[in-house]
Amino acid sequence: MRGMIHLQIHQLEYVVALERYLQFSTAAHEIAVTQSTISDQIKKLENELGIELFIRSTRKVQVTPAGKEFLVYAKRILNDIDSAKNSMLEHSKLLTGKIRIGAIANIRYLGITSVITAFQKKYPGLLIEIHEENSDNLLKQMDNLDLDVAFLTFPYDEGHISKNIDFFPLVHDKVILLVANDHPLADRKKVSISEIEEENILLIRSSTALQNSLLNEIHKHGIKPNVILESHHVETIKVFVEEGLGVTFFQQQIARSILNPQLRIVEVDISLERTTGLGIPKGSSLYTAEIFRDFVLNSYTPPRP
Repeated sequence: MRGMIHLQIHQLEYVVALERYLQFSTAAHEIAVTQSTISDQIKKLENELGIELFIRSTRKVQVTPAGKEFLVYAKRILNDIDSAKNSMLEHSKLLTGKIRIGAIANIRYLGITSVITAFQKKYPGLLIEIHEENSDNLLKQMDNLDLDVAFLTFPYDEGHISKNIDFFPLVHDKVILLVANDHPLADRKKVSISEIEEENILLIRSSTALQNSLLNEIHKHGIKPNVILESHHVETIKVFVEEGLGVTFFQQQIARSILNPQLRIVEVDISLERTTGLGIPKGSSLYTAEIFRDFVLNSYTPPRP
């Protein structure tokens, strides 16, 4: 095409090197080419552009006004090329890298497991390790850098989180009461907390802070809860509720996902919400963790209430 200028990357590198040292011999030495090579290539570039970039003399080299302007673009192009190379290098690490994911046990009921599976399918060469713990232990493991990311629940130790963990909320939900279908409260739409004073309470242990928040809310009403079981497993509590051993407090989304003819959801008059989200150690520069975070935030859709 008429008027098209053909620039080559090494020519830009030679121009930048000469501007830095203002001597052909020094510039040639620094970029490991001969002095005649750098001189010939810059002259060729000037002929291509139709303008001088440097003024040459026996004593020194000077940059022309046009050369100064050209150098702005040359440096920008070279920086963009370096950025592109680094970006592609980071992507290549995903082919052989590893990410350690911590997770509370109930992520299966919130649609989070499918996001992890989709991530693995997108990056099949990336080794994924999943460690299931409660939120307390996940926080400790992230503090020790034993985990790269973790799915946590709130309430938690807010001071600890804000200091050490970047937290990205995914699911906001209220806490409800789950009872057996033949329980006296089963046909009620909403009950007061005082009505469970004589009930056996079964608690899910996802975090100490969450459990304490629930018990404190109950204590505010002058009730001493009769907790007979604490378990990390939703299914264990579900079966005991079905069999009439007691009642439990669950996140509404979890209760809906396990609901069957043997169970009933009843609203309760306590102001307690639960948030599940993704935590990453603050200041983490691990590229796989950043990619995982972006993938989760862009692809996760909370279950419909």
